[in-house]
Amino acid sequence: MLSVVSHTMNKKTAFLLINSSLSPSAVSELNNFFKFVGESMAELDADIMTELRHYDPEALDELREMIDQRLTPYLRKNIERGLNEGFYRNNLDSEQYASTYLYVLGTVLEGGRDWNETKRTITHINDIFMHGVLNAKGMRI
Repeated sequence: MLSVVSHTMNKKTAFLLINSSLSPSAVSELNNFFKFVGESMAELDADIMTELRHYDPEALDELREMIDQRLTPYLRKNIERGLNEGFYRNNLDSEQYASTYLYVLGTVLEGGRDWNETKRTITHINDIFMHGVLNAKGMRI
């Protein structure tokens, strides 16, 4: 099961490698990232998460680690880009932002609620984190 999920994640995270170079600003890059997360959740099946949670918790830990190793550095780089471009709040801590986002995302994913509700919650989380990072200049984009 983990190898299937890992293979899918590897294919999908290839997008992250090109997203920053294709995005005209950190704001559009972060927006694309949140769309990527939402689409990934839509493609994931609740049964996959249940299977990993119940039958292979070590595989779930490996999946968490893989996500942390790829998404945390990606978000940190995006925050640095947004700060350099002047679109993100000056007092933003890239380390805290990335780890908090992934913690909240993981908590929701592992919450065991209805999968449709989980996907809606993730959409709201993405919206909150998107607007929480922007300064007045970034909000105008």
